[in-house]
Amino acid sequence: MESSNDSKRSFALPGSGLFSQLILFLFVFSFQIQQSCGQSVSVTIDYPLSGAIAHENLGVTVQVTSTYQLQSIQAFVEDRTNQLAFAAPYWTGTLSLAGLARGNKVLTVVATDVFGNSSQAQRSFVYDLLPTLVVTAPTNGTVIRSSVHVAASSTDDSPTPPLIQVLNGGELARGTNSLDANVALPDGQLVALTIRATDSLGQITNITRQVYIQLSTNLVEVARVSDGEIRDVDGDRILFASNNGSTNRLMIKSISTGTENLVYQTNASVGITLLTPSGIAFESPMNDASLTRVYEDRNGSLLDRGPLGGGDIVRKGNFLYWGNGFLIYIGDLLTTNTTAITNLGGYNNFFYSDGTILLTGGDSSHSIQRYRAGVFSVLVSDPNFTFDYPQTDGGSVCCITFPPAPHSLVFLTNGATATIADNPVEYQMNNSWIAYTRDAGTGQYQVWRRSPEGATVQLTFYGSSSTLGALAPNGEVAFYNNSHLYISKGSWPPVDAGLTPSNYLGPYLRSFWQNGCWYARLGDSLFRIYTGSPLIISPQATANTFSFDVVGAIGQHIMSQSSTDLLHWTALATNNIADGASMGVTDAALFGVPAKYYRLKLQ
Repeated sequence: MESSNDSKRSFALPGSGLFSQLILFLFVFSFQIQQSCGQSVSVTIDYPLSGAIAHENLGVTVQVTSTYQLQSIQAFVEDRTNQLAFAAPYWTGTLSLAGLARGNKVLTVVATDVFGNSSQAQRSFVYDLLPTLVVTAPTNGTVIRSSVHVAASSTDDSPTPPLIQVLNGGELARGTNSLDANVALPDGQLVALTIRATDSLGQITNITRQVYIQLSTNLVEVARVSDGEIRDVDGDRILFASNNGSTNRLMIKSISTGTENLVYQTNASVGITLLTPSGIAFESPMNDASLTRVYEDRNGSLLDRGPLGGGDIVRKGNFLYWGNGFLIYIGDLLTTNTTAITNLGGYNNFFYSDGTILLTGGDSSHSIQRYRAGVFSVLVSDPNFTFDYPQTDGGSVCCITFPPAPHSLVFLTNGATATIADNPVEYQMNNSWIAYTRDAGTGQYQVWRRSPEGATVQLTFYGSSSTLGALAPNGEVAFYNNSHLYISKGSWPPVDAGLTPSNYLGPYLRSFWQNGCWYARLGDSLFRIYTGSPLIISPQATANTFSFDVVGAIGQHIMSQSSTDLLHWTALATNNIADGASMGVTDAALFGVPAKYYRLKLQ
C-alpha cells in the first residue's frame, strides 16, 4: 500500500518522470517554434534610390511591416546614425554626412520590434557635394551699356575642376574653376542670364542674374547704385531697394557725393517705396501678413501712417495719398498729420500736389467733387452725363464725359464743360499743356498735344499705337511706341531715346522731368536723356562761382564758352560725354561785370 501511494506522489510531481519532462519539452519547443515562425519584420528602402547622389544631409524614407509593435528604426552610414520617425505610411529621417570622405557609401536601416526581433535593408549611394558657385559680376538688376561682364568662380570636392557656363538659351561662354568673359546681348532686352557650375558627376549649381541691355547713346548714365533697383529719384537723392537674403534694405544714394546710406530694413515684403522730404515712405504688411500699412521713416523714426486697402500710395509735393475701402488718407509730410476723408465710391480719383483731391462717384457718377483743405465743393453735376478720370494741374480741371458716345475729354469751368478731344484713350496735364492719345482714324492710337493757347497738334504718325509716358512743364512729351521711348518737342520726328523691355505693368525704362531735363531710370541706373542738341541744365550761382551741368549724347565733345558782350567768347571746359563722366562746369564770378553769357559748342 505504501509503495502504491509513493508511486502516485511521484507521478504527480511536476518535472519528475518521463511524461512530465516530455510535456515540458513540448511546451518549450512549441514556444520556440511560435517565435521563429510567427516573426515578421520587413524593411523596404524607398529613398535614396540605388546609386543616387547624396549631399551633406541624406534624407531617408523607408517602409516597415511588423507582426509585433516596433521598438526602433535606425539608419546607419559608417559612424553616422539616426532614429527614424513615423509619418504615415513611411519612416523618415535625415543623416548628416558632413565630414565623410567623398565616394561610394552604404546605407543600412535596421528595424527592431519589442521582442527583439529585427530585420535590415541596405542601399548603395554616392556621397558627393554640389559644386559651389560665386558670381561677382553682373549684379542682379544691373544695366549693361556695352557687353555683359561675367565673373564667376567654382569649387568642388572632386579632383576634376567644375565647368562654368553662361547660358541664355544657348551657351554664351565657358570656363573651368573660374570664368571672366564679356558677352554681347541684343539691345533693349531684359535678359535672365544663368551662370551654371557642373561637377564631374553632372551635378549642377545655378545662379540667375537679371540684366537690362541698353546701348542707346542718347541715354547718358549719371548714377548707378551698388545693388538692387532704383525706386524713386528726387533732386540729389536716389532711393533704391536691395534684397540681402530674406532682408529687404531701403537705401538712399547721393548723386553728388556717391555715398549710400541704409534708411530702413525689414524681413517683411515691401511694395511701393517713395522718397519724402525727410526720408522715405513705403507700404508693407510688417508683422501682419493680412494687412498692408503705410509707413514713413522720418529722419530715422518710423511712423505708422495707417492701413492700405487696395491700390498704391502716391506722393505729390508734400503729401502722401492712399486709400482703404471707403476712406482716402492724406498724409502731410511736413507734419505728422494724417486726414481721412470719405471716398465717394470712384476708383479714378485724382491727387494734386497742393493737397487737392478730385473725387468721382464710381461707374455711374453724375458729378465730380473737389476736396481742398477740409472743404468739399461740386465742380460739375448733371444726371444726364457720367463724369470720370478727373485731373488738374493746379489751374484747369479736365475729365472724361459720357455721352456723347463713346466719350470726350473736356474742361470743367463753372459747372460747364468744353470739349478738348473726342474718343481719348489717356491724357495728362502739366502747366496748362495737355497731351492725349486717340484713334486717328486708322485703328492706331496717336499722340496729340494741346498748348496753353489752345493750339492742337498731332505728334506721332506711326503705323502702330503709342502710349503716353510723361508730360513736361514746357510741353515736351515722352511716349512709347514699338518698345522705344521717344521724346517729342512738338515737331516730327521725335527723338528716339532708346529701346526698352516691358512687362504687363508697362516699359521698364521710366522717363520723368527734373531740373529742366529729361531723365529715365532702369534697373540700377539713372540716365539723362539727350534730345537732339547740347543743353545747359541745373544752373547754380554762389558768391564766387557759377556752375551748371551739360547734357549731350555719348561720344560727343562739348565745349563750354562764356562771354560778357556776346561777341567775344572764352573757352571754359570741354566735356567728353560718357557714362560716369563729369558733366559739371564751374566758372569763377567776375566782380563788377554786369552780365555774363554762356553757350555750348560741339567739337
